[in-house]
Amino acid sequence: MKKILVFLFVGFLFSIQATNYKIQILLTNPRSVSTAFDRSMRERGDHKIYYEPWSAEICNHSFEELSKLTAEEVSKIRNYEKIKNLIFQDAKKKPIFIKEQIGAIKKEILEDNLLLSNPNVIFTILIRDPARSIESGFLMMADQVAPEMAIFFTEKMYCYDALVSFSEKHFNVRGKWPLIIEAEELCSKSAIILQQFCEHAGINYMEEALHWKPIAIPIDSWKNTKIHDQVMKSTGFFIHEEKGNSRFHKVEKKYIPALENIYQTQIKFYEKLKILKEKNYTRSTSNVEIFTRRRPDFASSVAGAEAAQLGICCAMQADAKEEPSRRSKISTFEVVSV
Repeated sequence: MKKILVFLFVGFLFSIQATNYKIQILLTNPRSVSTAFDRSMRERGDHKIYYEPWSAEICNHSFEELSKLTAEEVSKIRNYEKIKNLIFQDAKKKPIFIKEQIGAIKKEILEDNLLLSNPNVIFTILIRDPARSIESGFLMMADQVAPEMAIFFTEKMYCYDALVSFSEKHFNVRGKWPLIIEAEELCSKSAIILQQFCEHAGINYMEEALHWKPIAIPIDSWKNTKIHDQVMKSTGFFIHEEKGNSRFHKVEKKYIPALENIYQTQIKFYEKLKILKEKNYTRSTSNVEIFTRRRPDFASSVAGAEAAQLGICCAMQADAKEEPSRRSKISTFEVVSV
């Protein structure tokens, strides 16, 4: 009887998270060109956009208020499950795109096995050189609160370590790494990177999402116009060039050591994410090569060339964890997105 009740309860949970449409979740850190990504998805017009839905609940409170709260109190404000259920309800009507800071939900999302195992939820990670994003984030907050408090929240909000933990759990649950995008590449070769994202997300690539018109009035969810001033004026993906400058050169000298400590803590995780990104690319390239050796006609076809360019891998239908002896006997392939 107990097993039946457990089975029914699990079935009930899955029914709550059943969707008719896919949910795209972009996880990132602040100041990583993620709002421009949000702007690009809005330009498509085919998704309902959730702009930092969990962070938004926290942002209704001042930095001073939040600094006095315990982790448990902040978690209650965040309303993780309530907002997630609203998102799944909306996903029954239309595709969803969510942009969220990993620092806002790192504990909840790392423990959410049901979300991670849902095939209709597609995860993408966006990263930027932490020297640039941390500096930009600190300056943004220091413009609103005392610099000491800005340092406190910079340390809390920049969580490349949580992105690594999430990537590893994603691999353990799904058998593949999430798509990892570098902001610098997104800005330097936008068309190629967006094509890769669309393949990964299982959505049509739209060239018109590469560009947009500047806006004078902020989008409703962009509450702080000063933070989003640049993206409001933008017409596409961009990052200001900062070549030849020392780290944190825009920051007052007395605050640099604190930011340097944050940077040194997070840089190793940023570098690991770059390695995981290359692992994903290597895996797809290797599988294409294996497939083309078995099917030379594929390599010469237009479809095959496009598949290689967009990072589509040709993978065996067998589970990756099966015994090598069994995998070697399987010759049926299918094209799947990385």
